Amino acid sequence: MNDYSIRLAALGAMIGVLTLSAAAYANVSAAGRIPDPPSVTARAESARQTATEAAEEVLAPAACYAALRLETPIRGRLWLCDLSGSPIAEVEADADGDAALGPVTPGRYCLTLDSERIGSFRVLENAAITETAGRLWSDGELLHLERFRPGQAEITLTLTEPGYESILLVDDLGRRWTRDFFIPEQEGRGADGSYARVLRFQGLPEGRYTLVHDRRPLQQFQVLAGGTVRLSAKLP
Repeated sequence: MNDYSIRLAALGAMIGVLTLSAAAYANVSAAGRIPDPPSVTARAESARQTATEAAEEVLAPAACYAALRLETPIRGRLWLCDLSGSPIAEVEADADGDAALGPVTPGRYCLTLDSERIGSFRVLENAAITETAGRLWSDGELLHLERFRPGQAEITLTLTEPGYESILLVDDLGRRWTRDFFIPEQEGRGADGSYARVLRFQGLPEGRYTLVHDRRPLQQFQVLAGGTVRLSAKLP
């Protein structure tokens, strides 16, 4: 159990104990065995409310910073905005073109340059970047304001058994992209009795790639600038 789970369990237990304590005072008072001191009931309710607010704070999505890299110099004012175009913060890059966006909570955002929308993206809870559009692209960790138009691959994998698996993409220059994934035993099977998983690789440079599983090449494919390749493969 991680630290987050332990804190959440402790807060839940505190709320339960305080709620039962308040109820016990009310029941005993109603039976006429002891008086019902208002101060005791008020303190119990106040403590319960404090614990509830603390639990809500733990459950709230944590704010994070997304990393942006300007691959080409820009002229004008760059802003981080919500999807409606309302400004959140001006983006200021350092001499290397790197900037931090945020703090933001998980969700979708866009960038504007001199009030013109130039792209959108989604921030995940671990600050990873996905679902990019426009002049923006992501390698999973960094958001890039494009220098080249990257491609992407969408691979549908079919498996006969659940469990942990890993696949690898290797381009002609020897660069590697790995995806590890897990299919639980209780996950529903398809009509043919197999399991399926769709994996997406973003930010792929133009070139020829080989899909590899367990050190065995499965198939080759070509990624074009700005294009999306969709393919299927069956894992033994």
